[in-house]
Parts: sequence; C-alpha cells; structure tokens
Amino acid sequence: MRKKIISMMLVLLMTYTMLACGNGRSGTEDPLVSTNKESDAGTEGKTQEDSLTYTALAVLHASTYDLADTFPMQMLQEQFNIDIKFQSLLSSELSEKRNLLLNSGEYPELFIKCGLSNSEMFDYGSQGILLALEDLIREYMPNLTAWLDGNNAWQWIESSDGHVYGLPCYELAITDWNPYWINMRWIENLKMEEPSSLDELYEVLKAFKELDANGNGDPNDEIPMAFNGMPNFMMQYMGRAVDSKTYCYVENGKLVFAPVTDLYYDYLEFMAKLYAEGLILDTCFTITGEELTAKGTEKDIIGSTATAGVFLIVGRDRDDDYKMLTPFAQGEYSIGNGISTGVFCVTDKCKNPGPVLAMFDTFYSQEGGVLATMGVEGQTFMFNDKGQWEWITGNGFGENVDEVRGRGTIQGTAAGPYIAPDIWWTDMSPAADPDEVYLNQERVRTAAYGVSVLPNMFYTEEDEDIIATLSTDIKMYFEEYTMEIITGKKDLSSSWDAYVGTIEKMGLSDMMDVYQRTYDKSITMQ
Repeated sequence: MRKKIISMMLVLLMTYTMLACGNGRSGTEDPLVSTNKESDAGTEGKTQEDSLTYTALAVLHASTYDLADTFPMQMLQEQFNIDIKFQSLLSSELSEKRNLLLNSGEYPELFIKCGLSNSEMFDYGSQGILLALEDLIREYMPNLTAWLDGNNAWQWIESSDGHVYGLPCYELAITDWNPYWINMRWIENLKMEEPSSLDELYEVLKAFKELDANGNGDPNDEIPMAFNGMPNFMMQYMGRAVDSKTYCYVENGKLVFAPVTDLYYDYLEFMAKLYAEGLILDTCFTITGEELTAKGTEKDIIGSTATAGVFLIVGRDRDDDYKMLTPFAQGEYSIGNGISTGVFCVTDKCKNPGPVLAMFDTFYSQEGGVLATMGVEGQTFMFNDKGQWEWITGNGFGENVDEVRGRGTIQGTAAGPYIAPDIWWTDMSPAADPDEVYLNQERVRTAAYGVSVLPNMFYTEEDEDIIATLSTDIKMYFEEYTMEIITGKKDLSSSWDAYVGTIEKMGLSDMMDVYQRTYDKSITMQ
C-alpha cells in the first residue's frame, strides 16, 4: 500500500508540474517532498501579477481554521498560479450571511464548503446566479468526469432541470439512519448471541434488564436501550429499506409513505412493548444528548444506543464493547449514496471558471483525495511497518491530530470538493485514531447489507414550497403520535385509523404526488 501511495503521489506531482509549466511556470519547486512549510504554502516565489484571482465564501474549516491557511489549498494555488481571496464564516452564521449575500447581489465568484441545498441550487441556478457546470466539468475536470461516468453518478448531482449547479463530495456510503449499537460484552457475559431478528433483539434486551448483564452484582442498574429524541433508527431493522429524508420506500416503482403502513404499525407496537416493559430509558424523549453522554460515560449501564459513533455516548474507554447491530437481511438496510452536493458552486460573477475548476479537479482522484483528506506523506501522515497510515504530529502542523487535520487537510465537519480515498477507510492505523478506525470498520461492515432507496431528489421551486409546508406539518404530527404510542399515552389499535385519516387530511396525497413525479423524473435521468 505504501508503494501504491508513493506511486500515486508521483503521478500527482507530475500532473502539477505539467500544469505549472502550462501556466508559464518552471515547475521546479516540489511541495510534495519539501520540508519547508512556508515554501510549500506558497508564501515565496509567487508572481502575484500573473496569478488568476478569485473571490470565495467558505465556512471555517474544522470550525477553527481558515480554508485559505490549509496546506492543500495553499499548495494547489501555488502550483496552478491561482489566488483565491477567501471570506470565511462560522458554520453558525453561514446560512444567514450566505443568503444575504446572494439576495443582495454582492456575492463572490465561488462558494466553497457552504452547503447549498438542492432546492437553493436550483433556485439560484434558474435565476442565473449560479452557473450550470456540466459542460465545464467535462471540459476542465477529467478526474471528476471519469468518476461520474464510471459510477453512473451524474444522476446524484443533476438538478430537476438537468443542470449541475454544484460539485459533489464523495465519502463512504453508510447507514441512512443513526447507527444502532449493541453491547457485545454484555451479550457474551450472558452467553447469548448477537440478535438476528426483532424477536431475538427483544430477548436480548430483556436479558440485559433482568440478568445483571454488566456483571457488577446489581441486576437493576442496566438500561437495555438508551437514546434521546425519536427512535427512528429502528426503522432500519423493520424489514424494508426506508429513506430517512422522506420516510418513503419503493414498491413496484411507486413510493409509499411508511408512517401510514403496516410496517410503521409494527414498529410502533414493538417500541411500545419495549417501553412498557422498562427496556427503554424512561426519559428518552426529554433527555438531552449531553445528559445521555454524562449518564453513559459515568457507569457501565447502557446495553444499546443510537448515535453516529458510540464513543460519543459511552466514552472512548468502553466503546469497543459495542458493535453496530448487523442488519437482519440483505437489501432491507437503507444507506445513503455517500454523495453530498453543493460543496462548490460558481456564480455569474466568475468570468473565467475553467482554471479554478481544473485546480479543484485534483481532489477528484485517489491521489488527490489523499491530499485533501490526509495531506502529504512524510509531512502530515506516514505509513507504519504494517502498511497502515497514521498522522504525524509535531511537524509544523500541530501538536495533536485535530490540529494536523485542521491545518494539513481540507476534510472537516463540512463536506468539501473531493473524493475520499479508499485507504481512508481501509488502511488507517489504530494509532491514527482507534475510535475512528473502529467506527469506519463498522460502517463498512454494515453498509455491505444496504441499498440506496431513492435517487437524489431535486425539486422544482414550486414543489419545494409544497414539500416544505406539508412534510414539516406531517412529520411533526406523526412524531408526536409516535411518542404518545411508545410511552403508552395512546392505545395503538384504537387510535391508528384516526391517525392515518388525519395525515391524509393534512395533504398526504399532494405531498406524495410531488415525491412521485420527482422520483420518476430522477429515475429517467439515470
């Protein structure tokens, strides 16, 4: 693997050199092997009057660092002789200020890692504020074009009018819902096996409560299932893959709204049974995430929970006791497509988009993905004697991993314009971050059972307004009903018909008409 990455980085260097020469540069500087960070960052030797200059709005990278100060961005700007003037914002202020700029007409040429939604891109694209990028991608971005063609992925980034208004980010396609983690050490203590059905899960949770599963001599301190908020994570174990955004599944080419079906009835019945028997944390609908973490890290009392990474709930000392519950069957587990859209958009202020798109195309290859997410071998990461990669600290980029990732990569909490390389998921050393390595392994393992339910659903402006109104009200109602049924405030069998009737009166058919025609149009674009 080490030889593979060296080979990839050499290819990347050759590409940089040819492009630099094409821009009238000698190409003699080698930022991939230089040990002088200031030189690598492009603070020396740059002919500013010859540079192409662009303006950009960007979210602060990793919530702290200006994207302009990251090693990959400085490195590529030096090599491509491009100077991007960044205005960086906190993620908390991004949406408001971004929209103010767009509506005022005083917006920049580029929006980078600014998270424009599909509907926002369509809205601003149809007004001519955002440029259609599909032809520019094919002309200036051979790496991205090859990836989109090879993975039949144009469908995921095309708007409802057939145009592409934003570049994508691709990372591992993982569970569409929050992962559900179960305590395997407790299961082993009880000499049981990982459950492979709802009935078996019930038996395991019941044993957690009754048989002193944590082995501390107190049979009454275990909480079999603990979560905060809605327990929709259990939808991925109900026998059908359901999309988390729309709550729809596909049956014979038609979309079905799960919350009014027998599947949802069974889900409510199962969860109400668990709650009634004391197998669910009784404050699950009122406890905050911080309070749940405090409870989970203080003592070994949680048998299962739902969270992106289980260490967030039980701490890093006990997280390897848990695993993501294995899906019960192939094709019944909903996963995303791994693609985030709208991570790089170009406005009509930009009169020469080709060169900057060509620069960012570097990040849409395996070797460029390494640069975007890991930095440069020997400076921000290294390979150990097992061929696994790990971070390098104390080498000018920071004294801890968070600092190195913040200054040495462009991968952070906001999706960026890159393809995450395969080795990010497969060859990370536990020394890099043991909790993340384990999380990646579990994501890969469970995702193998999954399917992406829906294509990328790009709505027209009119349909977006319909969805925004109806789906919000309907979701609020069925979530309230869900809470009342699970906690026993309402009886499921006697209230179900009235509940379904209420959702129908709230405009279910209008909402489903929008979903269906958007789905049909998206399918024909594949």
